[in-house]
Amino acid sequence: MSNLNNEQLAAVNANLGHNLIIASAGTGKTSTIVARIEKLLNDGAKASEIMLLTFTNKAATEMIERLSKKLGSSAIKGIKSGTFHSISLDYLKKHKKVVLKRSKELRWLLKSIYDKYPKRDDLYDYSYLADIYSMYNNTCLDMNFYDWFKQNYEAHSHNAKFYTNILSEFEEQKNTHNFYDFDDLLLKAKDFFKNEFKDEFVEVLVDEYQDTNNLQSSILDCIKKKSLFCVGDYDQSIYAFNGANIEIIASFKRRYENAKIYSLNKNYRSTQRILDFANRVICNNERLYPKQLVVTRTQESKAILLNQFEFSKEQYSFVAEQISNTLLENPKEQIAVIYRNNSSGDEIERVLKQNLIKCIRKGGNSFYDLKEIASLINLAALCANKSDILSFIDILQQSKGVGAVRVNIIYQAFLELGNGSLLKGILNPIKKSEYNFLKKKDFKLGLFAKTLKEDEQKSYEDLVKSDFKHNPVLLLDELNDENILFLEQLYLFLKDNQNINSPYLLLKNTFFSKIFTMIIDNIAVKRAYIGTKFSPSLKEEKINSIKKNCSYILEDAKNYDNNADFFEKTLLNTEFKNQKGVQLLTVHASKGLEFNVVYLIDLAQGKFPNIKLSKNAGGIEEERRLFYVALTRAKNELILTWAKKDNENDKELIRSIFIDEGMKI
Repeated sequence: MSNLNNEQLAAVNANLGHNLIIASAGTGKTSTIVARIEKLLNDGAKASEIMLLTFTNKAATEMIERLSKKLGSSAIKGIKSGTFHSISLDYLKKHKKVVLKRSKELRWLLKSIYDKYPKRDDLYDYSYLADIYSMYNNTCLDMNFYDWFKQNYEAHSHNAKFYTNILSEFEEQKNTHNFYDFDDLLLKAKDFFKNEFKDEFVEVLVDEYQDTNNLQSSILDCIKKKSLFCVGDYDQSIYAFNGANIEIIASFKRRYENAKIYSLNKNYRSTQRILDFANRVICNNERLYPKQLVVTRTQESKAILLNQFEFSKEQYSFVAEQISNTLLENPKEQIAVIYRNNSSGDEIERVLKQNLIKCIRKGGNSFYDLKEIASLINLAALCANKSDILSFIDILQQSKGVGAVRVNIIYQAFLELGNGSLLKGILNPIKKSEYNFLKKKDFKLGLFAKTLKEDEQKSYEDLVKSDFKHNPVLLLDELNDENILFLEQLYLFLKDNQNINSPYLLLKNTFFSKIFTMIIDNIAVKRAYIGTKFSPSLKEEKINSIKKNCSYILEDAKNYDNNADFFEKTLLNTEFKNQKGVQLLTVHASKGLEFNVVYLIDLAQGKFPNIKLSKNAGGIEEERRLFYVALTRAKNELILTWAKKDNENDKELIRSIFIDEGMKI
């Protein structure tokens, strides 16, 4: 604690109660939280009486590691630390059967239900309905979906009953399989802490408090505790699009009697010029709490550079050239290119790679959402889980002509053949004179033949060489030769990899299996088109890229002792830390990071700010907070760029209003 400044010490020594610490960018909030936990332990609190909630598991790990170095691992053993989701999972799985799934996977389940109903032109598609439902779950605490939807989507209120029926069936299916997505973890955790959890914490600490949503805030109120210690910065609240409610941090003193507010204003990260620029911009937003960043660094600061270009391609070439010229001064991982829109990321990534500059892109889609990564993990998961329909859907859809609804039917067939076990249905199917999955012809798909006999399988003798040729699932109509060969390879893979509880060995066997080779090939083919023309050389390039991505997962699997921990932690990860290079980041992905040099690109009206993206999430004030976050990632150098046009015939753009605000124009 001797290294803390007076502001940090005041926060650390706050009495138990409701305390809010406004921690501006680069002001040492992590050190303050670590010191607060140290004080609680020194004052007699047990480690098990402390809960630390963070925005990422990485942040929680960093704080626990700092505490371990200072106090020893035994002194801090028992502290409950992690994200809202990871801590919710830890508690729930001790009392319930929880099969955690990514939201993207559960959307396939929703789609299979949605596709059963007749469609009309005035309906939202299933993906947008999923987004609406997630927003409802995270923001609405006192109204059913039907009433909430009618209130918030008046123009579509006549479809409220239709959507409610689909979502009701969706919930029934999830409950049947014990599937949980991230929203379910929080919803069930709220009920658990409110009605079942009896212990009381001395203190619950919350990092990045400005990014909490209504559901997370309600969970905090349900957890029994003597003290609440929240750390955040309203100027860095940038997740309104995902349900975060800035009013939660703004109303802290009003909601909690005798609440105390502390401020950290001494910045240890950025130079004077960078902070002055950032302060001038953010002061155009409403001031919820008075504050002013104070610079502690004494070295001379470099001027902020503003570069204007006629066309976007000139802008990206300039950034690539500048990075090439300064690589000797700064390691690649200490250089970041930050942008508001993923389209900017696409362009700058392409140009950097053309110039042979190694770069790593983060933000947008998660690394774990890459098709090859999801397929690798799901294929391995089939060996570890008895009947996982979503893993099965993902794998079978890699075979041509098999959609989500049809996979669901094949899955049900395997379940019958295995008396409820997917693995048994594939590996050791039961023999019956009649199978229920063959009795009815599906009116929509025409998937099954009307009459089926065991000897019909003889036609597959020349195609299927293994014992899989005797599996009654092959009696399903409309399975083409490729589907059958794919299922046979799945059978052979599962047969050879049962009862492996080493994540690395299981992932390694999966990676080198024939079925995964088939999957890789299918993915690469889809990515190897230039327009409508297939490129064999591009396919080979894509295969190498896919294999490289998979190698990171194989390496990561070495850190786990059993499959359960590996699959669970993998699902809780939203981003994967891989090899070093120039960092390409959306503003949201840059949150919490810092770099020696930051290039902030495409600063034109309509691009940044992009009111179209944030119109339902705070508009210009949300965009200004995003800009403030991007600016304050820079430690030493900040380079701003924009272009008047994307292409020669495009309409001329206007430079971002935020540039003018920062330059006092």
